Amino acid sequence: DLTQIEAGVMSLRLGEVDIGQTAREVYDLTREWAGRETLQTSLDCPADIGMVRADARRVKQVLVNLIRNAISFTPGGGTIALVLRGDADAVKLTVRDSGIGIPADEQDRIFAPFQRAGVTNAHGGASGPGLGLAIVRDIVRMHGGEVSLSSRPGEGTEVTITLPRAGPPAQT
Repeated sequence: DLTQIEAGVMSLRLGEVDIGQTAREVYDLTREWAGRETLQTSLDCPADIGMVRADARRVKQVLVNLIRNAISFTPGGGTIALVLRGDADAVKLTVRDSGIGIPADEQDRIFAPFQRAGVTNAHGGASGPGLGLAIVRDIVRMHGGEVSLSSRPGEGTEVTITLPRAGPPAQT
């Protein structure tokens, strides 16, 4: 996927996407994975969260990547939350974990391809090749959205993606 993005050949199938339904589908899928690691999960999604202009398959890919990272770096007994909030122009989807966190000096580079935080997976395994967050960032940008990260070692990480609403932007 990253090669397609960098070559400019990845295309999006944009349409109106029920972001609440999409988030629930991803949550239901990943909840089982988190349960295997004895992690507690939660989904906080207002019933009226509405629609975004997006490629549903790519948004699912982004959320799965973010939740998979949270599972990998959150020790057993920890928590992972998927929280959705919206306003007239955009929806914010936040994956928040109580994991091991990312040192401040490594936070800027973890969205670059083949970069990983200099920490070991919370479950004793090896981390992946370091492409997941680069793909997340690029797919979100292709949607006209943004990605932000907040993390403190020993306290956890919060990654928020912002996607534009479906339809014309609200007048201010």
